[in-house]
Amino acid sequence: MQTTDDKQADDSQSHLGVSGLLSSKRFLPLFLTQFLGAMNDNFYKQALIILVTYQLAKQNNLDAASLTALAGAVLILPFLLFSSIAGRLADKYDKAALIRKIKFCEIIIMGFAGAALYYQNLFFLYLVLFFLGLQSTFFGPLKYATLPFHLSKHELLAGNALIEGGTFLAILFGSIIGGLVVSADYGLSITTIGMLSVAIIGWLASRAILPAAAPNPDTRISVNIFADSLTIIKQAFSNTRVKHSLLAISWFWAVGAIVLALLPIIAEEILRADETVATLFMALFSIAIGIGSLYTNKKLNGEISCQYSAIGMWVISIALVALYFILPLATVDSSTERQLLTGITFFTVPINYLLLLILFIMGFAVGPYITPLYALMQHAADPQYKGITIAASNIINSFFIVFSALLLIVCKQTLKLSVAEICFITAIVNIMAFINIKKLLKLEETTKHESNF
Repeated sequence: MQTTDDKQADDSQSHLGVSGLLSSKRFLPLFLTQFLGAMNDNFYKQALIILVTYQLAKQNNLDAASLTALAGAVLILPFLLFSSIAGRLADKYDKAALIRKIKFCEIIIMGFAGAALYYQNLFFLYLVLFFLGLQSTFFGPLKYATLPFHLSKHELLAGNALIEGGTFLAILFGSIIGGLVVSADYGLSITTIGMLSVAIIGWLASRAILPAAAPNPDTRISVNIFADSLTIIKQAFSNTRVKHSLLAISWFWAVGAIVLALLPIIAEEILRADETVATLFMALFSIAIGIGSLYTNKKLNGEISCQYSAIGMWVISIALVALYFILPLATVDSSTERQLLTGITFFTVPINYLLLLILFIMGFAVGPYITPLYALMQHAADPQYKGITIAASNIINSFFIVFSALLLIVCKQTLKLSVAEICFITAIVNIMAFINIKKLLKLEETTKHESNF
């Protein structure tokens, strides 16, 4: 177990880089555990969406779009309801031991997931999705609270860069595999075996995570989840640096949810392209986020600073404005009868290369924006309450995501705004994030000034 003296020694030593962390026992097992967990969640979610869209909606005389939206709501509901309990558990007990228990539960959940896919019962399918969301709710605070326990201050940025980049790639891999496998011959059986295999490997990886002792074993678990949720948010907000970094992170998830929702719409409605192009957009965006996160760590050289967060925010807004001007030029007349663009024919249209470039730049800018904010939140949080700080972040993230989804529905369905217009409005509203980042930069300057005396 890492003691306080060991931690101080770590801070005084030269910190490990990205490659060093990926070979370190302090980080690699946790990275693999969270990567496989995120991949499995999206493996099942995408398989469910494909099954609902192409089979179950018609069989049950239901709207496929509504069922898909319901899947997102079911997955995020546990974060709103149980994050307060998850955060307090992360502070009360050894985090590594709890992670192993949660990962073992994933194996059981995936067994039920296989049965749900076999019987194709909608209630059963969505119940499994709810439990996967519940598992993620309890895993999140443990994951982020473990990072500052095992990594020195100068390693936190690299650790978060790998976690953030790895998570987006895991989401991408899980979504692609889930979408492709479930539709293949013997797809349901292969999907079940695949999910169970990933869950077992994830549990085995979790057994190698080093112990992370409880920082606050006397904390009390409250069953009044709504009142306690407000309590932990208020406690997190009592730290000014944590408050503004937390709000900036939640803002990113709101904007990110809109962008991710627009990608398949751009492919299908604007470009008249098939699902392979939508997958291409997701892949490019996810890979760009990973590259941007690692680049940020290299530029900051382990320093926890938000100096690049402002730049990332501005670049995201500029990319969204660029889409406002480019999308009308790329729009294909829907009244024209023509075959949908595929992954190959997509590249025969010159303006599509410009679209890909804009999406890559936007994804790349996410790294400088979000990675330092997560590192700052973890570092600035009270060591005794890191778990509930992450839980407070998850609650606010969920509210922001739900709000952005409702806003997107209003803009698209009620106000009948075009995708280009939604991009422009999102770009303008996103600039408001600079208010929080500017406050963080002022606090950063004040801290540096005080440390010089």
